[in-house]
Amino acid sequence: MSAIFYVSYVILWMLVILLTAACVYLLKRKPPSPTQEAPVQNGLESIGLPKGIPFPNDGRLTLNGAVPHFHNAIVILSMTLCGTCEALYPKLHRFHQQHPHIPIYILLFADQEGQIKQTVDKYQLKLPVIACTPQDTEFFQTHFFPFGYSVDQEGLVASKSNLDQDNDLNLLASAIVDNESRLAKAW
Repeated sequence: MSAIFYVSYVILWMLVILLTAACVYLLKRKPPSPTQEAPVQNGLESIGLPKGIPFPNDGRLTLNGAVPHFHNAIVILSMTLCGTCEALYPKLHRFHQQHPHIPIYILLFADQEGQIKQTVDKYQLKLPVIACTPQDTEFFQTHFFPFGYSVDQEGLVASKSNLDQDNDLNLLASAIVDNESRLAKAW
């Protein structure tokens, strides 16, 4: 009986060593996980305005009649009757409470202006909202909603992102905040 025990013991250790070697081999073959240095998601290079160009401002006013200043700001493109967009509004309010120094503008797309007012009232949007029509999607070069841009201090598109993940707002804002912290260190 003891001979069977020793044989099974040796076989067990050979299996452990073999499995360990296989795991090490597989882990060495695994491609490195992509690091996301900029808040641009893969595949978004062809969607939206290119980075580094001025964010378009055609003189539209917010619903409150204020002139938007697209500098060191986050611009959210949203659409009425869009479930993902509607789920984003509470996150935008929380984000704005945590980062009140970052201006956030919502470009709200709708077929009828009444839909925009209904959406603003329904979700109690306190952030500046700018009314847009579906034809304006060509002007901002995207048909994906919700979509966001961060605009730097010169009014240039610093980054862009499809806003479907929880951390996307933070990644979008990091392009502005990182730039501000570099400027503060320079002074």
